[in-house]
Amino acid sequence: MTDYSKSVANTFFSVFGWLGNVIEMIGLPLFGLEIIHGRFCKSCSKSLDAGIEEASETLSNASTSNADSLETADGNSLDDVSHYDDLRCILQYPTVATVQTRAFPNLSPAEICETIIKLVPDSVGWIAPRSNGTKALDFLVKSYTHGFPALPPAASAHCAEGVRLIVGALADLDSAGLKIGRAKILARSLAEAYTGCQAVQARTVDMLQGEIRGLTSQSLSAQLRVLIEEFREAALDRMVCHFHPGALTAGDGTPHLQLPHLSNKYRRHLGSSIGISLSRMEAARSDRNASGPLPVAKELAEKQFWKEFDAMEICRAIVADVNQASEEAERRIDRRLLLEWCGSHEDLGYEVFYDESMICLYGDMKPSVDQEAMRQPFIHERFACQVLLSALGA
Repeated sequence: MTDYSKSVANTFFSVFGWLGNVIEMIGLPLFGLEIIHGRFCKSCSKSLDAGIEEASETLSNASTSNADSLETADGNSLDDVSHYDDLRCILQYPTVATVQTRAFPNLSPAEICETIIKLVPDSVGWIAPRSNGTKALDFLVKSYTHGFPALPPAASAHCAEGVRLIVGALADLDSAGLKIGRAKILARSLAEAYTGCQAVQARTVDMLQGEIRGLTSQSLSAQLRVLIEEFREAALDRMVCHFHPGALTAGDGTPHLQLPHLSNKYRRHLGSSIGISLSRMEAARSDRNASGPLPVAKELAEKQFWKEFDAMEICRAIVADVNQASEEAERRIDRRLLLEWCGSHEDLGYEVFYDESMICLYGDMKPSVDQEAMRQPFIHERFACQVLLSALGA
């Protein structure tokens, strides 16, 4: 594998490091493997010797309040299935929304480098590709002020704003609400991106700034929307690697076969049909290594993407994130904001706490002492789906 290919791979897996840790808790693969759908069990069931008359009455009322008492062949209630179908429909559209976030002071070139090197000491010697030995951090400093020259003006300005936001947050962890462990991961992802091409840089900046905006905006909706877009990007990469297994190892001699450029090619052609945002579409259109027709039929690519982009996988990841017991755990969802959401949704809010009478909904996950005593949230997948529907509908 070339140094550039290693950089692409490291950037990809660093950006989604949290996703890997969370998904590992619930036994799901993040990259390259088919997701196995979970199954919900019901809190109550109909007696096996129920009469034909009772069953017929139940079926006739399936479209009313009794619908949630019926089960599908998978063991899900009809009401659960409809909620997941609603979520899948919403996920067909871009979910990132502009949110207000705090402004960080502008930093000097020396302060920018100092911020990154403090969190990623070995980045001081990293070299940008095809740059005659120029340090990667020098290019990071340039993009902080001027953006990315290879992108259209609007996309370049968007990325420059993103770099300033990310570095500003890394320089002031307390104000940004970042823990040191997560800050080191974000700083490494950012710095490593500058050992790759501008396609890698722009995509990384776009994803990282989304996480910072979700934190600093103190918005549960923003945090969930950003998380969904990260899953969308991961699904796109898995789809590309499904059709192009050598994408992660392709060298600089064939840039059009490398993952970042192939992903841009699919963005250009699939676009709104897989929910790609306008900003990422603009960046993809400016990638000269992503020109030309799709290597596979569009319908086939779309089908594979929606196989990779699984709504239930997102719900499971949210459950695993919220249900972490340790106060020091790296989190993407602010539990305080989740509890505030529950306060304004009385019909569902009580489900944020562990309910021993609904133990089958939690699968193999066990609550901590505090979670069992309802001092901290402990949720299940159905509840996560409801929260997502509320957040995305806002």
